[in-house]
Amino acid sequence: LEMQYIRSIQEMSSIQRGLLPPYILPVVVHIIHDNGAEDIPDAMVLQGIQHLNEAFADMGYYDQGDGYDTQIQFCLATRDPDGGPTTGINRVQSTLTDLNYTTQDLAMKNLIRWDPLHYINIWLVREICNNNGCSVAGYAYYPGAHGSNVDGIVMEAQWFGSSNGNSGVQIHEMGHYLGLYHTFDGECGNT
Repeated sequence: LEMQYIRSIQEMSSIQRGLLPPYILPVVVHIIHDNGAEDIPDAMVLQGIQHLNEAFADMGYYDQGDGYDTQIQFCLATRDPDGGPTTGINRVQSTLTDLNYTTQDLAMKNLIRWDPLHYINIWLVREICNNNGCSVAGYAYYPGAHGSNVDGIVMEAQWFGSSNGNSGVQIHEMGHYLGLYHTFDGECGNT
């Protein structure tokens, strides 16, 4: 079915494709900070969401000539889980901003989480480490975790919206969140 859908979309003219309604996915960004540089300004968060939209629309910096407009758009949530107004940006002061993701992932997410059946939760921290060191800029759970208490994306705040290139981290992780694997995963050989 997916292949039939892709073929039918590819056969449409750009005008016809433009008539398709986009999928609009609400995002909430939780900034876990300890009053340091990881407490990025709202403008940087807004820029990060803009970069996500441009990448998934294959526009501007992200248009490498062979991409495709996915018709997926991301917006910061305008309503919180109780129906009240929100900017879609939350700030929580915690030492868990220096995160060991092998042992502290759930504890950090338990600080604040909006219903993952209604929002894409993105947590920004100062540093992501594991028991072997600190070399992870971000990580996401695949759709199999959807709705669970680990569902979402975690990344180092320094990358989110700081530049087109650095925003590749949230773009990459959003791809995983939506079910995309690395090209070298599984049976594909890729050196």
